[in-house]
Amino acid sequence: MIGLLARYILREYLKILGLVFGSLLTVSFFIDLLNKFQRFLKLQVPMGLIIEYSLLQLPTMIFFLMPITILLCTLLTLGSLSKHHEILAMKSCGVNLFSVIMIPLLAIPSGISLFLLSSNLSLIPYTVERTKELKASLIDHKPLKTVFRQDKLWLRQDPQTIMNIGLFDTGLGAMYDVSIYKLSKSFQLEQTIEAKEIRYNGKDWIILSGTQLTYYDNGMIDIAELQNQPIALDERPSDFQQFDLSEDAMKFSDLKRYVDHLQRKGYQTSRYSVELHRKLAAPLMSLVMGMVAIPLGLMGRQGIGIAKGIGLSLLIAFCYWIFYTLCISLGRGGFLTPFLGGWLAHLSFLGIGVGWLAILRQ
Repeated sequence: MIGLLARYILREYLKILGLVFGSLLTVSFFIDLLNKFQRFLKLQVPMGLIIEYSLLQLPTMIFFLMPITILLCTLLTLGSLSKHHEILAMKSCGVNLFSVIMIPLLAIPSGISLFLLSSNLSLIPYTVERTKELKASLIDHKPLKTVFRQDKLWLRQDPQTIMNIGLFDTGLGAMYDVSIYKLSKSFQLEQTIEAKEIRYNGKDWIILSGTQLTYYDNGMIDIAELQNQPIALDERPSDFQQFDLSEDAMKFSDLKRYVDHLQRKGYQTSRYSVELHRKLAAPLMSLVMGMVAIPLGLMGRQGIGIAKGIGLSLLIAFCYWIFYTLCISLGRGGFLTPFLGGWLAHLSFLGIGVGWLAILRQ
């Protein structure tokens, strides 16, 4: 009996899930495409590239749409069951309502969360990186001069000048642990600059502290200390934004190695440590939304209508996102531990859902 009811609820849930998710994804995809299409046409971007660029954004789009989809589908499914007095009939028959409802309505969000977690660790970083490459080199027509590999940021300033940047902070406009290699036309090393920090003052780049080594053909080396020394660089802090490290642009393993590297160097790692936890925690939004929606959908005898369900979904999603963003910001600023910065919002709303369910069962 319970198995039959669970399969029935699961079937109704999947129907609504397919309809809601398909509608949201289709609308979001075409709105995003139309917003960019005019620009694509002005730049004379080939149609094949437009399609590739749009498809590459689908994984990220699905990632952000799924939590509100789960929230809305759960509310609408329970609202439909209440409206047709099916939940009341189950109670009258002595059915364990929470077991019958929670098993199917949490099984799907759990599976989706695991899928999103796997995608967030591998597929999404690849598509985000590829999208940035297409935008920079083919759409914005900017030369792709900067490359990130594990714990190194390399920039080719010109054919004879190469930079290795240990850490770049786009917010402060500062580079740390910088090595600059200047080569002759025959590609012999002429000069190296080792700078602890290079900062942009709004007009020029300034080496705050560093050492310059000049190499001569006779084997002599000239060493000079640099303090507040201007250096000619074509780039501005905004030019590095496309290479700014984030949870979407890096694989978990690469980001973990980068954090370990920064810690060994003695740099502040709170921002990237939060990103590590965020990469693991963010996919669980779908499961948390399902847990919050179940007790809310069980309230009232007439259930939740479509209009009310949409309104409640948007309100809950808005509150969740505000609290989530606040926790991430506090974690990056060092006011919360990296773990709490990445997990507090999810654990809080999960606790609200579990507590709410416990109250309803009494």
